Amino acid sequence: MYHILPRPFVSLLADRAMPVHTRLACLLTGILPILYLAGNAPAEIAAVLVGLLFLFESWRNSDWRWLRQGWVVLALVLWGYMVARGLLAERPELAMRRALPWIRFPLFAVAAACWTLRFPAVRRELLIALILTVAFLIGDTFLQYGFGYDVFGRARFPSDDGGWRLTGPFSAPRVGIVLAWLSPPVLAVLAGKALSHSSRRHVLVAVIFALSFLLAVFLSGERMALLLALFTFVLLALLLKPLRRYVPLLALGALLLLGLFAQYNPSLMARQYFSTLRTVSHWQESAYGQIWLSSARIFVDYPLFGVGTRHFREYCPNEAYGSAANIETRCNLHPHHLYLEWLVENGLIGCILFMAMMGAMLTPVLRQYRICARYPLYHGLLIALTLRLWPLSTATSFFVGWSALPFWLPAGWLLALALEKQKDAEI
Repeated sequence: MYHILPRPFVSLLADRAMPVHTRLACLLTGILPILYLAGNAPAEIAAVLVGLLFLFESWRNSDWRWLRQGWVVLALVLWGYMVARGLLAERPELAMRRALPWIRFPLFAVAAACWTLRFPAVRRELLIALILTVAFLIGDTFLQYGFGYDVFGRARFPSDDGGWRLTGPFSAPRVGIVLAWLSPPVLAVLAGKALSHSSRRHVLVAVIFALSFLLAVFLSGERMALLLALFTFVLLALLLKPLRRYVPLLALGALLLLGLFAQYNPSLMARQYFSTLRTVSHWQESAYGQIWLSSARIFVDYPLFGVGTRHFREYCPNEAYGSAANIETRCNLHPHHLYLEWLVENGLIGCILFMAMMGAMLTPVLRQYRICARYPLYHGLLIALTLRLWPLSTATSFFVGWSALPFWLPAGWLLALALEKQKDAEI
């Protein structure tokens, strides 16, 4: 098995002094982005196994210090609250299926931060796996756009406006948003290498990768993904100061590239520009606007405790929250907004606990900013979390694996970097 793995992983896995369960957890962490391409189940199973193996490691060494971290304490409190609220929901069995297993995500993040990603070899292999994953998604998107099918034979997805949405290797049209979530660390690392080496090869690779990423998201037909991709470049320019002098050139290249494809395929321009402009200008009439208004009305009726996890769809059809004529439009499976989902389903208490947990998680990360600011990967991971926590965007449910893992993996990675630099500073 070892001969098919990169060299740093080979030395790690072949280390007989390291317990088998540690080697397994390190392997699963390092290849998680690649497992994500195989579907939701393999990546989720891997994350759960890493969390369980971390509990075994803690028991084996009688080391539970990680439980004293502020964000972990808040995560446990939030989990306990969600479970208690779920037991009192209208359909407890429905709420518990979502609330009870939620702890697997914070557990994986703390396992990565305090255990598997403390090994330099695992961090290197994780970065390689992430680069390969993003590169594959970009290539697969181009393939599906050009030939109608991706590598796995998935067809393009018809759009409501007569055009196409692209799925990539996924079962639904979400390759654009996945690229937007996973790419910031890769873009930051490549930009950092280009800026530090100043060689034509590194600059060319970074520019081609950045433009390919932006084009793939544009071709996917996902409007919010494109906005987040553009926001990523803005944040990169703000955080990586030497990059700013290249922004006009990159912007010009991006405009020419996207303009060329928009001219060739007018439906893309109609969706990515005119449709976005129309949605922003008349957001109350849009599908997202109607969902958000229904969510806000439910929250007003259940402000403190919410209606229970996974209960938005149960309450939304009530005519008190909107017209019965457009239930299918305004009553999706979830509110499509991170904070509205917490407010509606777990009330102010749940939303405040979630924001407090995020604040406690980011505190040690930002405390090490001066030390970590020299590392482009740190900025890329920080941008990845910023995109997910940004309040002015639509969002998928924070409780399902395919959406949650691209948040908790960079969260654990970023915490591992911060904890490492904090330990170095104390020595």
